[in-house]
Amino acid sequence: MKTKQLIIVPHCFISNGFSPFHGDEMKEVFEVMLRYNTELIQMPCPHLMLLSQTGVAGRRTKRINTILKSTDVESLKTLYSNNLSLLVAQVREFRKKGIQLAGIIGVKGSPTCRACSINKTDGSNTGLFMEILSQKLKENAINTTIVNLKISNKNRK
Repeated sequence: MKTKQLIIVPHCFISNGFSPFHGDEMKEVFEVMLRYNTELIQMPCPHLMLLSQTGVAGRRTKRINTILKSTDVESLKTLYSNNLSLLVAQVREFRKKGIQLAGIIGVKGSPTCRACSINKTDGSNTGLFMEILSQKLKENAINTTIVNLKISNKNRK
């Protein structure tokens, strides 16, 4: 039997609710995951976190970008860190069961979920949400690969 592995995917890969991006092409990714006996964790949505905290309705990119620009970085870091603690705890539990984190998928072009290597120390070209996730994983001695996938935004509303 193959060793089980775990992949963390962005919220918008599965749910088309609060991001201008959505992974309509995820069928192929899911087929590969099934073929390689891979578990899946869906990241919380940083856009939804912001909308919930600010009480602003809607999901349009302009609205999200306005909120991102008007919210101070320390508040965003606290919000993201608090919400990502549960995700990191889930990864630790999977590891206890012998299921290793194979990777994280970021969203190319996203202001929050864009990623570069977890081993990069300066956070350059990494969205703040992914930067916080990388830090929290490092704090828990969890190393993995992070890759960006471009998601179609053809369903943008």
